[in-house]
Amino acid sequence: MTIEWLRDLTIIVYGLIGVIFLIIIGIMAFALFRRLEFILDSLKVTSSNIEEISTVAKEQIVRPIVQVGGIFQSIARWIEVIGGFLKRSKKEVIDGE
Repeated sequence: MTIEWLRDLTIIVYGLIGVIFLIIIGIMAFALFRRLEFILDSLKVTSSNIEEISTVAKEQIVRPIVQVGGIFQSIARWIEVIGGFLKRSKKEVIDGE
């Protein structure tokens, strides 16, 4: 057994270990990809469901609340306008006396 033979044996052993390691890493990456693909598909379905729910909530809850808020805002504006007219008419009566 010479040093050259030992060197060649070491290179062959490291090469085999490296190839086996790369095969194992490849198998693990493929398995991870398949699991992630399933999870991503599930997330797509879930996000579309959430989008539908939020659309329905917007149409059924938010729009009526905004409409009612608009009504209250217009009533408050009319009260301000009428109050302004009443203040002016009182001022005119007081100034006229």
